[in-house]
Amino acid sequence: MNPTEAKPTGRVWLMFHEPTIRMRYLIESTRRGADEPELYQVELDLCWMPWLASAGIGDIAAASHGWGGDGEQVVEPRLVEHPGLLEALIAASWDRNTVDGTEPEQVLAERFRLHRRVDDLEAALLKQGKHVPRPRRDHGVTMAMMQAQSEFADRVSTRREVAFDEEDVSFVLNEWNEASFQGTEWTITEHRVQHHRNLLGDYYEDSTEILELLAEWVRFLGERTDADPALVERTEAVARGAQRSATACPDIDDLD
Repeated sequence: MNPTEAKPTGRVWLMFHEPTIRMRYLIESTRRGADEPELYQVELDLCWMPWLASAGIGDIAAASHGWGGDGEQVVEPRLVEHPGLLEALIAASWDRNTVDGTEPEQVLAERFRLHRRVDDLEAALLKQGKHVPRPRRDHGVTMAMMQAQSEFADRVSTRREVAFDEEDVSFVLNEWNEASFQGTEWTITEHRVQHHRNLLGDYYEDSTEILELLAEWVRFLGERTDADPALVERTEAVARGAQRSATACPDIDDLD
């Protein structure tokens, strides 16, 4: 490594903006001769695959400023103590589909720096004897989510005159799990549900029943997490075919 290059310390701060399923990572690094450490900031949209929204040198105060919108609680950075929370960051550094070429020039340039930054971070963590999660499609399911999905499967087989097909239930839940990074699996947004709706529509010639199942799952998650009833209604509508509102991830193009 060039002695003037940034050298990660292994410390990372994370911010999670639940309404848009975005994560900001602040990777601490040092440079020889510098008085203070620098922070490399990466923001990811995680409604589906990791999507690089922005990257570059930042600081904790600036990262907290202006994120969350008027009237929303300020999102404070917290030091990452569980390596599993780095999963989305590591996946983004390896995934070639984190940009599509239409982003601002700065984002496209940082896409190529991101892999080196994260690679150096992994090396620092391993040197400290810490576990580093590997990028994968099967992100694993927490025990709490497994229990919730089991309850959901029982619910949709008993609350309807005609029960949903068990294979359809498994398919919807498995696809949800595969697209949810650790820390995001309970969150519903119009954008996320739109992606799932389009995916299911590709698999099923007659998707009416399967999309009704997706809507049921969205409502179940909303009830479990005490989500805003208006958000639950909007996401249910998107699951059944409505367009997402213009304010849902407005700066991210449809990826479908």
